[in-house]
Amino acid sequence: PHLHRSPDPSTFPPAPGPPTVLNATQSSLTVAWTERVGGNTAGPLIGYTLEYYSPDLQTGWVVAAHRLNTNTVEVTDLKPDTAYVFVVRSENANGLSVPSEMSLVARTLAADSEAVPQHQLEEARIRLAAKVVTLKELRASSSTSCILSWEIQGSGEYIEGLYIRYRDLSGGSQQFNMATVLNLDTTSYTLANLRKYTKYQVFLVPFFKTIDGQPSNSMEVQTCEDVPSAPPDNVEVVWLNSTAAFVHWSPPPPQHFNGILTGYTIEVRDSAN
Repeated sequence: PHLHRSPDPSTFPPAPGPPTVLNATQSSLTVAWTERVGGNTAGPLIGYTLEYYSPDLQTGWVVAAHRLNTNTVEVTDLKPDTAYVFVVRSENANGLSVPSEMSLVARTLAADSEAVPQHQLEEARIRLAAKVVTLKELRASSSTSCILSWEIQGSGEYIEGLYIRYRDLSGGSQQFNMATVLNLDTTSYTLANLRKYTKYQVFLVPFFKTIDGQPSNSMEVQTCEDVPSAPPDNVEVVWLNSTAAFVHWSPPPPQHFNGILTGYTIEVRDSAN
């Protein structure tokens, strides 16, 4: 058999700079990046491959464009009011570079929004690159809710709202749920419909139009205990004599404990009544 030696990795092109989003509409994002010069590229670039992923849709990475000969492209056919991140690779005759650093999260406009001027997006991107929101307190308020409070540094001029990201830590899931705060006159929020006696991780993300800013610090909280939501299983009664019985049961399923089980109550009722 004929064996072909794979190219030396040093002959692959270097990865481009991280993509940035220049403009957004309801169904498109305009993305740009810079070429990085360095290494032995063994010939000219063939082009760039741009890929995107949506943390909202979670449908996997999609190749938006292949062998582009420009470093700016409008990615179309996107969904309104949806978050996207981008990576880009360079390609030469020997193959593709490693991916660039990932872009910041960008969001298409809502269906009823108008296009945002590029200079406004750039200013927002600069302002939100610094940490502008701090999560100050997170505490359980009931078995299914918790209250968080925060502080915004500076004037908040380029903060249109806050995304509250939270996830259940008990099941090992990496997927975050999200709530949105648009009223910046308030500095607290109640997360409801949580699971009982469950630990959650919570943090905040400021946003302006399509630009998501630096996440805040994260905190953890455990919702309060509550009564079990299911009865004991496999209840069995064995009569020992006319005045005594042996009762045996299994605990309810663990997901229905809603806290630490401390005991059981046995009720005896006269069947005649």
